[in-house]
Amino acid sequence: MKSQFMFNNLKSYDDFQLTISELTIGNPSVNLISQTVPLMNGNYDFSSLYGGQTYSNREVKMVLFLNDLVDYSRERLNILYDKVINWLFQSEISTLKIDYVEHMFRGRVTAISEKKKFVDSEAIEVTFDCYPFRIAQHYEGHDIWDEFNFELDYAQQTSFTITSPTDIILYNPSAISITPTVICTNDMTIQMNDTTYSFVAGTTKDYRFKLAKGENHVTITGQGDIEFKFRKEVL
Repeated sequence: MKSQFMFNNLKSYDDFQLTISELTIGNPSVNLISQTVPLMNGNYDFSSLYGGQTYSNREVKMVLFLNDLVDYSRERLNILYDKVINWLFQSEISTLKIDYVEHMFRGRVTAISEKKKFVDSEAIEVTFDCYPFRIAQHYEGHDIWDEFNFELDYAQQTSFTITSPTDIILYNPSAISITPTVICTNDMTIQMNDTTYSFVAGTTKDYRFKLAKGENHVTITGQGDIEFKFRKEVL
């Protein structure tokens, strides 16, 4: 099986006969926010002032080689390179899925090696600038048995039928707070941490309503069905 990646709905090997020969996934760096005061030793660290640590984007680099079973002429190499350039450079921010790497990245291409290098060596170097967190492919609460990780995933219910005020627990296994999409069949209210949020029937994403890392105790009031859609995000 050839190792490949998918970006903007196209695959490097299936569509362009390019396989991944080298892969480097950088770690995001911590965004440090500090301030010194005259005559004090050290400084004040405000990096988590608003409830959580923030991170810079991460860099993903890979070297792609042309399938060695195919004999390409210089003209065909030029054409293939142009196709790859158009695919990668004309794509805006998109999902990046890499074989054998758990979860997805989200980013865009920032650099591609020159055509001459590809014609001479049949290798292309590609650099992506990506969101700092890897994003789970499936929403929390999925029941796809073959893709469930018993060491890292969390089995939980994310859809409920509400007939009276109901207390539930939503578990956020991410490294950061997550804003879920809330889908309900009727207007409902949600109380969490002494704050009440109102959701109208339909699909809503209220960026004031965030699930903290770990357990979130929620009280739902209303009549009907409600679903919370969110994906795990990890470093």
